[in-house]
Amino acid sequence: MTDHQVLVCTGCTHGVRKKERSDPRGGALLATALEESLNLAHQAGRLSHPVHVARVSCLSSCSRSCTVAFRAKGKFAFVIADLKGADDAEALVQFAQRYVDLEDGKVRKAERPESLQKKVLTRLPPTH
Repeated sequence: MTDHQVLVCTGCTHGVRKKERSDPRGGALLATALEESLNLAHQAGRLSHPVHVARVSCLSSCSRSCTVAFRAKGKFAFVIADLKGADDAEALVQFAQRYVDLEDGKVRKAERPESLQKKVLTRLPPTH
């Protein structure tokens, strides 16, 4: 079984100007909501394998926050940006469902939740 991981930038400030940064930030709220939603989806059988949330301090896409990255060995990696904090958690769970189920992880645009179709910042080839 491949370990699936989603990196969540906890430094992202979605909707908050740099001068007005507050805690918790949008990225941290997204990480918490996504972790809970992914765990519930796995327990309910909506995810065939668990997807682990890894909190990272920065994914260097500050002008496109909030940002996450999906990755797994032998699969394409995706960086998804312009997320609306915890509001996008369910769409990310839907993306995770497709990502986990595909052998190569290549979730095509038409297979992504509508709200994420234009938010993929980059897709990276698999590493082995």
